[in-house]
Amino acid sequence: MTGYVQFVDTAKSFGPVDVVRNTSLGLDRNSLVVFLGPSGCGKTTLMRMVGGLDEPSSGSILLGGEKVVRPDRRRGMVFQSYSSFPWLTVKNNIAFG
Repeated sequence: MTGYVQFVDTAKSFGPVDVVRNTSLGLDRNSLVVFLGPSGCGKTTLMRMVGGLDEPSSGSILLGGEKVVRPDRRRGMVFQSYSSFPWLTVKNNIAFG
């Protein structure tokens, strides 16, 4: 598989509910991609995994060949509502941004 962003057999479950099932997809750098679907189909979960905010239950996500394992200041995400990282202090949330 090629692409700057790679989903490699990526899956995510919340308890017994499979939200993302064995997704393999390569996305080129500087391409425009739209994830379109009904509420609850996994769009936000995919983006949270790319941002390192959620871990896949199985498989992996690569950015530029590097496995995503945690948030990184080289990546950004615009949330549906205002948000902060609950595991960081206010000072560290501001510094991260």
